[in-house]
Amino acid sequence: MLFIISVQLLIDKGTEEKTVEEMKKDISDRGSNHQGTPNRKNGKLIMDKEMYYDYFQNNRNDASAMKARELLKQTAISISPDGAEKIPKQEEIPSFFRGNKEEMAHLQEKNNKEHSGNLINNLARKAALLEQAGTLIENKQIKAELSYLANELTEIKFYRIDETEEFIQAYKRYTELQTKLLEIHYAIEST
Repeated sequence: MLFIISVQLLIDKGTEEKTVEEMKKDISDRGSNHQGTPNRKNGKLIMDKEMYYDYFQNNRNDASAMKARELLKQTAISISPDGAEKIPKQEEIPSFFRGNKEEMAHLQEKNNKEHSGNLINNLARKAALLEQAGTLIENKQIKAELSYLANELTEIKFYRIDETEEFIQAYKRYTELQTKLLEIHYAIEST
């Protein structure tokens, strides 16, 4: 009897219950009120980590979302000034990307050899992985942010840099973008 009364109240108020698919779509579209435009403040990307968490949590059984998750995990592999390649733990990030001028000069030298250094290849690979992941994701805001990150990564030119200071500035930009990729990875992996 109580159930009938509560259902009747819902009908009387003009509300209707959403199906599971409708709720998933609402979560999937969350953040898309920006029309799929990356949210930036002072030239820096502002991401809603909870949006990533919710999207991948609610689509954890979806094959496309799982493939996108794996691609995004690969973009989290970072290169430190001493040349180490790994996904650093969240608490290690500040020290992982810190290096002295000698390490940076060595990384620059290693990177410039025949234009096929790890950073050059790493950036190209990350941009391709981000674009591929974007095609698998239905959330417009996430797609826009991944596309933005891919474009920004392709703007970094680690080759044809003769000055160590210029290389350090390029590496600093790489660090900023890589930190965003790590934030995405941590948000997704917490699901």
